[in-house]
Amino acid sequence: MIDSMFAFIFTTLTAASLPWEAGAFAALAAGLFFAFGISWAGDKRLNWGVGCSRVGPDCLKCYMMKFVEDFLKGANPRYENGTEVTLHPDVIARPLEWDKPQLIFVNSMGDVFHEAIPTPMIRRFFRVMNEADHHVYQILTKRAGRLARLGPSLPWGEHIWMGVSVGNHEPYNADGDRPTDRIAALRRS
Repeated sequence: MIDSMFAFIFTTLTAASLPWEAGAFAALAAGLFFAFGISWAGDKRLNWGVGCSRVGPDCLKCYMMKFVEDFLKGANPRYENGTEVTLHPDVIARPLEWDKPQLIFVNSMGDVFHEAIPTPMIRRFFRVMNEADHHVYQILTKRAGRLARLGPSLPWGEHIWMGVSVGNHEPYNADGDRPTDRIAALRRS
């Protein structure tokens, strides 16, 4: 299974080491992400589940949280609930409409394995990804525990890249795991 996965490992600076407030850093990062893109983030974003909740101190610098609250909430109906997890099942099948192969960052404004996303919806999207296997999908989560529980029963393909984000100053997450335990959970999925 690990052959078909690509691990993204992100480290972050502590807020104390930044020359400006962490929120300003998040806004700057969000602005750069949307203005210029990030090379690893692919050709398209597919956000069928938007919003998230914090799982640890590293989430304080999350670009999504800052960007949604400052720029999207009130301006885009898909973000009317702010950072609260909101599902948009109408976009799940969009990859089936795209003929040209794309590198797709899945739920860049949320977390596929968030506990508020129903397991049947995750399974449905995996079916879509496998049907539209001419695309490459990047999925990134901080919820490695749920990934480890669901992963073995999901239909992985070499075109589905799974990653976990790991912070460098987060002693334990909500599940009581060390950040590096997320990497072990990714390997088990």
